[in-house]
Amino acid sequence: MHSHSGFPQPGYKLVIAEKPDAAERIASALGPLRKVQQNGVRIFIVDEGLGGQAYVVCPASGHLYGLGSSSSRTIYPTFDLHWQPLQPSFKRATGGGSFQRNNFESSTFRRIRTFSELAKGANCFIHACDYDLEGETIGSNILLFACNISTGLSAYRAKFSTLTESDIRHSFSNLEPLNPNLTSAGRARHAMDFLWGINFSRALNQAGKSNSNRNGNLTVGRVQTPTLSFVVNREIEIRTHVPIPSWEIVVRCEKAGTVFELSPEKGSFERERTAFDFYDRISGDKFATVTDVSKSIVSIPPPFPFNTGKLQSEAYRISKLPPAKTLAIAERLYLQALISYPRTDSQKLPPSINYKEIIDNLSRSGDYVALVNQIKGSKRANSPVQGPQDDPAHPAIFPTGLLPKRDLSPIESKIYGLIVEQFLAAFADDAQDERISAKFLVGGVIFTTEGARLVKLGWKKVYPHCPSQELLLPPMEIGEIISIVSRELRKKFTAPPNRFNQSSLLKKMESAGIGTKATRSQIMLILQQRGYTQTLSNGNLAPAEVAFSLVRSLEEHCPEIVSEKLTRKFESELERIADNVLSDSQVIASSMVAIVGGLEKIRSGRMDIGLELGEAAPIASAKGSRPLQRLKQSSLGACPVCSVGYLRIVVSKKSGKRFIGCSRYSKGCRASAPVPQKGILKPLGKACEECKWPIISICYSQSANSKPWVLCPNPICYKRLS
Repeated sequence: MHSHSGFPQPGYKLVIAEKPDAAERIASALGPLRKVQQNGVRIFIVDEGLGGQAYVVCPASGHLYGLGSSSSRTIYPTFDLHWQPLQPSFKRATGGGSFQRNNFESSTFRRIRTFSELAKGANCFIHACDYDLEGETIGSNILLFACNISTGLSAYRAKFSTLTESDIRHSFSNLEPLNPNLTSAGRARHAMDFLWGINFSRALNQAGKSNSNRNGNLTVGRVQTPTLSFVVNREIEIRTHVPIPSWEIVVRCEKAGTVFELSPEKGSFERERTAFDFYDRISGDKFATVTDVSKSIVSIPPPFPFNTGKLQSEAYRISKLPPAKTLAIAERLYLQALISYPRTDSQKLPPSINYKEIIDNLSRSGDYVALVNQIKGSKRANSPVQGPQDDPAHPAIFPTGLLPKRDLSPIESKIYGLIVEQFLAAFADDAQDERISAKFLVGGVIFTTEGARLVKLGWKKVYPHCPSQELLLPPMEIGEIISIVSRELRKKFTAPPNRFNQSSLLKKMESAGIGTKATRSQIMLILQQRGYTQTLSNGNLAPAEVAFSLVRSLEEHCPEIVSEKLTRKFESELERIADNVLSDSQVIASSMVAIVGGLEKIRSGRMDIGLELGEAAPIASAKGSRPLQRLKQSSLGACPVCSVGYLRIVVSKKSGKRFIGCSRYSKGCRASAPVPQKGILKPLGKACEECKWPIISICYSQSANSKPWVLCPNPICYKRLS
């Protein structure tokens, strides 16, 4: 390592990179580099680089500044916020915009101090952080606070989508002015999220602590809480689902050793009597007569190029990788210059990325030469399939064509291989299916069947992760008589919706227009870390008891906090800041109005909110008995009386006794039921067949041999009384 004396003379260009690996790649692309350390921070120096210029490249290692507030934790509403170094050992200097340090060893401070010292010898600043709102915020804050320059003063933006040498050199040869609109949009997003979270979290915790025995720390977020409501409301749908019966008739035929099924043209039957009458009409027939056969060839184009969400959902579908982990792995591949920037909404591959060069480079790898050979001669060789979504900052995710300089880990190889295969598939020919539809006459009634046969693999040779749903039928002609081997009348029930998993919740957030490509997977991770959701053994997400109380209470008293509509509105306004249609002050002011309105609703309903949030704390026992364990869920199910509220366990403040009551008691619903005052109560997630009240179990001992008492708590239930 060279010492500080090895720095070039003042007049160099100071480059701000987002991460150390990116900083080293940028420096190596600009010219021969050497490494020095200052304040324990590794810096990369190019003495004579692109255009004969000297460059000093310094990494930020992510956000160095975040928002803070000096107001008391009990005060709300508060709109006091300021940017400060992220670590708590720093505080704002009195009466100014600079920052004082309390801990010299802080990594954040050492980087800030290094940028400040390097800025003194620079004659030009180049913002080379990731080209998105987060990267824009990281770099602009360093320029403003650490380097002490105003936006646009001797500062430029380097924009690139890969960390390849050619892409970086092209970017630094075509530097652009800083975009103040992107900076404003990035800071506005942070400000809105900070003000939203700090105010509503304080309000709810104050309500919970003053009106219940809850001492927990609840957090509310502009995107986090609507996302949590998706999980909670889906769980309520599942628990309150009423199966609706229907009947279907299946006739099985056989020809040349192939058995296939026929179904009535009119579909299933809603009434049992009608189904049995229909079944009787065909029960004596031993043959089906072919009345119509139609065939068609259907072309299936390749899947669209990967954007962030699609890469995450595919990795989860194929390998059950959590979206946050997939994005982290993709980030590592990007920093090795193996793939393009992985945070993008685009499904398009522009010609500027040089398709031919990438494919030629991939063909030099023994792992991919066979796949490249599969697309040779394709009609799409020079024009890959393009999706509808675009992103002005970055194209769809693609491999750069550079080969790894080190052995990739198994999980890195899996994600990299997925990206390569999908990229090459975009240049492959369509796959083709032969679709067959046939009609039959059985007992004077028309039955139908459909089949499918893959006749051309096309892109599926390259991307084998979408298996064909083949249903083979034997050849048949009109007028042919086919033997019936069996027939069946089946009763089936409508199924409840599936619980969300990480992939389907990610898609739900995308379709609802909340969060960003960079933050959605992180939001899901935060919900689990804070105990709001849990991952079941099958990978599905279930809400914890505190989530029920939080979401249902907010829906009752301040629905806009949990509704995606308001969040989607602000996401749209943030985009309009970046497009220079709205100012950041306008959007933040609009957010403040919404916050004040929501806080007023929480304040007026704080008594009920406090009691409802108290359900998520350990429930007090009846007098003279031990404390009870927590209920598995605070919601027992939908109220069978009003059909709007939900049943829950309530503890009387006067008598200390517990009972079942409706959440809409304050709205007039008097549904209630007594329960034993001792023992551990547990909802079983099913309803009484007679009265639709939730079935519960009561266990008086934690012994393994202790059998719980299962009952319907409704005191006037006929089944219970009998």
